[in-house]
Amino acid sequence: MTAPVHEPKACRSCGQPILWGQLLDEKGQRQRKPDGRIKSIPIDFDPVPNGNVLVFERPGEGIVCRMLRRGEAPPAGARLRVSHFSSCPQAQQHRRKA
Repeated sequence: MTAPVHEPKACRSCGQPILWGQLLDEKGQRQRKPDGRIKSIPIDFDPVPNGNVLVFERPGEGIVCRMLRRGEAPPAGARLRVSHFSSCPQAQQHRRKA
């Protein structure tokens, strides 16, 4: 796994730097929406010690991420981040209804 080297984007609501990552499942496969599109999530750009999102880059695929399960230890040296939905003051307006 390689740490992402992409430049951050700015959140349209709060202006904070974010990355967009393709969401992986526990088996490392990209999660898909019911219509077949790949699920992506906004991730805070800056790593934090208590993060739960493992972000890395896959050659040819770009930035991918996986949410750590409760109690799961991150790989040694991992720079964890959090979903921007947990830190953006306007996150609720961007959530999609199920």
